[in-house]
Amino acid sequence: MALFDKENRRLLLGIGLGAGAAWTMPFVGPVLVAIARPLTKALMNQGILGFEKASEQLAHVAESLQDLLAEVRAEQQAAPTAAAASEAIRPTGPDHGAN
Repeated sequence: MALFDKENRRLLLGIGLGAGAAWTMPFVGPVLVAIARPLTKALMNQGILGFEKASEQLAHVAESLQDLLAEVRAEQQAAPTAAAASEAIRPTGPDHGAN
């Protein structure tokens, strides 16, 4: 087993990258935070605005569906009355039977 075979190279590379990141973090960390914080706040702001817009649109859709449901229910209530009225108007008897 050689020291620098394929598996050991990956392990040594991972250790080296981790050590390098730990060594540079005190210098790079504050810069990353200074960049990431305003970016994160802007993204959160846009997310909130998008959520509010979507909520508004959903409220309009819900209102339209409620109006449509009310119209259908009104038509359903009127339909039996119209059917009963047409039955009352239709002549019945031996001379007016179905052909």
